[in-house]
Formats: sequence, structure tokens, C-alpha cells
Amino acid sequence: FLKATRKPPLRFRLDDLNEVIADALSFLKPQLDAAKVLVKFSKDKGLPEFLLDRERLYYAFMNLFKNALEAMPEGGALKIAVTHKQHCAIITIADTGCGIPEKDLARIFDVYYTTKPEGAGLGLMMVYDAIAEHGGKIEVATKLNKGTTFKILLPVREPQLQLPEYKSQALES
Repeated sequence: FLKATRKPPLRFRLDDLNEVIADALSFLKPQLDAAKVLVKFSKDKGLPEFLLDRERLYYAFMNLFKNALEAMPEGGALKIAVTHKQHCAIITIADTGCGIPEKDLARIFDVYYTTKPEGAGLGLMMVYDAIAEHGGKIEVATKLNKGTTFKILLPVREPQLQLPEYKSQALES
């Protein structure tokens, strides 16, 4: 529990968001296949690499995909689409699961809030934190017995240019 809540410092590096999502899906593929969940992943081939913490986002996407899987015990469809506009990456994750009841929707990102008998209430809180730490935001739309869609917006951050070595004549006198 303490390990789950204690976060290592962020490590931003240039990375490919499409690959981070593909890696999370690849890891869960056996479970998704066994549950008869059809996955459609639309990558944005024009999205450049940008500064992100691969591990933090990987676990955020894993959590969202696992939640979608659990929401579709009889099988269904999971659609993930990555697009971008200007300096914003847009990730849409839509499932055809049971949806989230209205009474729970406002609290899904609260720490320790869970509707699962075995849940700790940390998963979506960690997703929310990971997105916020990247300067992004997350939106949720849901319909009971129809499914849930998470829309994540992340800034496409590039490394800042550093000033070259410069010695001022005025400071040396």
C-alpha cells in the first residue's frame, strides 16, 4: 500500500506516447483476449516524441484498460485513439461496458473511493495524478449499460533550449 502511494520523482524524457499505450495494451492482451474484448487502437503517426514520464503514463493507461476490462465481463469493445492538435495530444479510451452510475461519477478520482469489493480506491486517483503531473486534464463521459469514455489531454512538451556558455565582460571586472 505504501509503495503504491509513494511516488518516485518524475523522469521526463523524450518518448513516443503511441508506444507507451501499445506496450500497456500488449501486456494486457492475454486478459483482453480471454475476456472477449475486441481492441481497436488508432495511433497518431504524426504525433512527435515529447517529454513524458513513460512509467507513470504506462501505469495510468494500464489502470484505465484494466478498469475497462472489468466493466465488460461478458466481452465488448475497447477503442483507443490518439490524435493531436497543435501542442496537445488527445487520447480517447472508450469501452462498451456497464458505465458508471451518476452517484459515483463525481467521486471516481477521490482517494480510497471504490465500488469494487476488492478495490483500494487508488487506481483512478493515480491516473488523475499522473495526468495532472504532466500538465494535462482528464474528462469522463458515461452511460449506464452503454459504456464509458475517458478523454485525456496532454501538452506536447519539447525540451527547452539551453543558453550557450556565455561569459559577461561586465561581471569579470
